[in-house]
Amino acid sequence: YQHRVHGLAFRTELLLNLYLPPLFWKQMCGEVADLTDLRGIDSMCVQVLEQLRTIESQGVDDETFQDMFALTWTTTLSDQSEFELVPGGASMPVHLKDVGRYCELVAQTRINEARAQMEAVRQGFGAVVPLSLLAIVPWNELETRICGAADFSCDVLKEKTEYQGGYSASDPTIQIFWNVLENDFTAKERTLFLKFVWGQSRLPADGNFSDRFKIQGLSKSGDPNNLLPESHTCFFTLDLPRYTSRDACKRKLLLAITLCGSIDNDFAGDTSAYA
Repeated sequence: YQHRVHGLAFRTELLLNLYLPPLFWKQMCGEVADLTDLRGIDSMCVQVLEQLRTIESQGVDDETFQDMFALTWTTTLSDQSEFELVPGGASMPVHLKDVGRYCELVAQTRINEARAQMEAVRQGFGAVVPLSLLAIVPWNELETRICGAADFSCDVLKEKTEYQGGYSASDPTIQIFWNVLENDFTAKERTLFLKFVWGQSRLPADGNFSDRFKIQGLSKSGDPNNLLPESHTCFFTLDLPRYTSRDACKRKLLLAITLCGSIDNDFAGDTSAYA
């Protein structure tokens, strides 16, 4: 069943809260992957391969190369097992003249090490959606369709927003809030904000979702600029203090979304010590 989840998400537009590297999506679509994609799962491996590819240009001879690296025709897979790149490779040293071939074999082996598992995922997807569709859908569009857009337009969220507890769209605090979210936050910070208020990190790419985002006043005493916002993820609701400055709104929102990553773990009270 779990291999069919991606197909179900694609067909029903019920997003999966997944963060998978481009290598996964490219192999789903049958696209060619390269070192850039390998970097997404093992940056250290790519760094070593890049160093090896330029080692000869640094005036290193074969003897020095052997002393420096002592490589055999093997590589270490993600599960830390040793894999022979050629038959008997564990007992065969890699010479300087063979570095290019060695790097190529390591890269291709690491890129394709989960090929069997990926084929199972593809077949599960194909049980729900015709596999022929993957040939015409770019990998990044497939990811967006299944997991949602990595960033979202504030205009889309505004259209789905209701104001309660004394707030309206023209309220100065609301204007400050949208300004901060749209212009001061990075894409990653907007993702954290969405998780803070909704429990999921992405919106559907086409903005087609039924839940209404609600912003209501926070009923707590004290200077509002010293209060943190609170959220109710089950109800897609933000309790927003009546901030009077853009700086206070930004600082308190960032603090809340950074420190409060779990669902309905609300902050309360005076937080001036964190300013």
